[in-house]
Amino acid sequence: MRYLVTGANGFIGREVIKHLRGEVRCLTHKEFLTDHPKNIVHFKGNLSDRQSLDQAVEGVDVIIHLAAITRSKNKQDYFLINTLGTKNLLESAEKAHVKRFIHISTWALDPRGGAYSVSKLKAEEEVRKHKNWVIIRPADVYGDQGWLKTLVKFIEKSPLVPIIGDGKQLVSPVFVEDVAKAISASSLKKTLYKNYTLCGPELLKFDEMTKKISQFLKLKRRIIYVPKRPVILFAKLMSLAGFPNIEEMVRRQLSFKYYKSENNPKELSFNPINFEKGLTRVLSS
Repeated sequence: MRYLVTGANGFIGREVIKHLRGEVRCLTHKEFLTDHPKNIVHFKGNLSDRQSLDQAVEGVDVIIHLAAITRSKNKQDYFLINTLGTKNLLESAEKAHVKRFIHISTWALDPRGGAYSVSKLKAEEEVRKHKNWVIIRPADVYGDQGWLKTLVKFIEKSPLVPIIGDGKQLVSPVFVEDVAKAISASSLKKTLYKNYTLCGPELLKFDEMTKKISQFLKLKRRIIYVPKRPVILFAKLMSLAGFPNIEEMVRRQLSFKYYKSENNPKELSFNPINFEKGLTRVLSS
């Protein structure tokens, strides 16, 4: 089996390539990490360069498309990379008769969720126009990097933890290794033209999750609920002042999430560990 993985330098991508058997080509626009497995072939290119994409997909059986921009000062960048870049890769894949295109999307597909969410929503629309696709929507992926580590550090340092709104926004923490294994398994299954949402085994309210972390750390912390409207107004003002990422982050956090899968993730050998066990592994890493 010959794979092409985009976004292999990313948090999820580095874990995915550990579980692939066969030749793995990694399309990266910058120098690849040095601690990669021996079965990796490095391809320099980017999603805007059709020539580099055509070369990278030649002779490939499966594409795992993880590459995406999650933060940018320019909202147009989300469309250019996440939507148009996906379209470019799909066209190269179809031209090369690739057998399977695994598109890694997000469970935050809400038109009100900011430019990132909209760009990923439109990227899914592009995927469905082409052949041999599978769409995987991970929920709140955590591991030795990312949002959970940041939240833990904040809780450790601050006796007060602010939460936007009433704290009832649903989160579903899912361990990065479990997501990576499911993505790898999807490359070996016969099923096509399906959407899968990979949630953790627990669907938690945000304040409930924050309390769980505080209890796990054996720290007493007070949650402060901040009304949505002032936060959204502040985020808009910060955007006008040249800090658009703040508004993006707020909109994404408050957006609707696809926490129910249209298909059974167990088809992908998906059996996620619970949050407490995952948290233990994160804090010990």
